This record gives sequence, C-alpha cells and structure tokens, in this order.
Amino acid sequence: MSAAAPADLDFGTKTTTEGHGGQTKTAYSYDLENLDQVQEEILGFYQEEAKPFIEKHRSQVYEAALAEAEQKYGVLLETCDEGTKCREDILASMKSSMSAQWATILTEFKKNVEGAVSQTRTIVSDGWEALVQCEIDHDCCSYSATEWSNNQINIKKYNGLIQGAHDKWFEFEQRRIELEQECPDVKFPSCPSSEMGPCWDGADRKADCSCAIRQVVA
Repeated sequence: MSAAAPADLDFGTKTTTEGHGGQTKTAYSYDLENLDQVQEEILGFYQEEAKPFIEKHRSQVYEAALAEAEQKYGVLLETCDEGTKCREDILASMKSSMSAQWATILTEFKKNVEGAVSQTRTIVSDGWEALVQCEIDHDCCSYSATEWSNNQINIKKYNGLIQGAHDKWFEFEQRRIELEQECPDVKFPSCPSSEMGPCWDGADRKADCSCAIRQVVA
C-alpha cells in the first residue's frame, strides 16, 4: 500500500465536464504564470533560506550546549590574563571543531537538496509519460463499431440522395437555359432575383444566373 500523498503537494487545477455515454471528462492544468520566478527561487533556496536557517540553528545548538554545560558542571570562575587566554584558545578550538562539523552538514544538506530537486524532476518527467498514456489507454469514446458502421451506411445513403437531388436540379437548370435560348424574345427574370431561386449549393446566383461547378463526391 502506497503512502498517502502530502496535502501540500496538491497543485494545478482540475476541471470536469459532461462527456459521451454519461461519462465525466476531466482535465488537469499545471500552468504557472510566474514559472520563471519559481525557478529562480528554487535555485536561490540554499543561499537565501536553507543556509541561513541551518546557521541560525547551529548557533542555537551551540548556545544551548554551553548553557547545559554550565548548568551541569557549574559556573566558570573568574580568571586572570593567562587563564582568560587559555579559555579563549579552548573556545576558539571548540568553535572551529563545531563549525567543521556543521559545515559537513551544510554540504551534505546542499547535496541532498540538489539531489531531491533532480530526482523530483525525473519522477515528474517519467510520471508525465504515464499520465499521457492514461488518455491513450482509456479513450473517452463510448461508441461501438456497429454504431460507426451504421453511421457510414447512412452517410452513403444520404450522399446518394443528395447527389440525386443535385442531378435533378441540374437537369431542370439545363432545361431553363434551353427555354431561354428557344424563346429569345421572352423577357425572363434577371439575376439576382428571388424568382430564379438560389444555386444548387444554396449560394446566390451570379449576375448571369450561373452557379458554381458542382464537385461530385464519390
């Protein structure tokens, strides 16, 4: 069983709409208007936030350790010049050792953070491919092959009816032209005119009453 994802990692927007066959279509978006700024903050995290935080923590730990020692072993008594110098040398050595220890922690922390950043990008990159595969493996289409086939049959059927109606229209159109040629003295309606009606494709007739050439669909 996988661990529950932290709530603070819920980013992006999720929107849903009604899909085919009563299904719900869901879209995810992770767009960031300030992406460049976020990238800069990621690069500056160690110097601007992590390092100062750890150094402050280091000082608190050192301060607490000194207070604990005084409480446990008693207050240090006064010293003269040589004794004071002796203590200052010891304190300097203690600080040097402590700083070296924390420097190691800072270095390791930086490496760990950089590694985590790199690994996060790898996880997202690999996961993104899986996210894309989800839409490929689980298509929203709910129509069966039979429905598609029947639809194709209807397309051919009504295409034939349309072609037949166009053929009949052109037959009457050709007869109109012949009548006008046989009776040149008769004043027929000119174009454009509502009496002439539109072209076979519903478009308005040209000034000479002609129409666009019909493209026959197989």
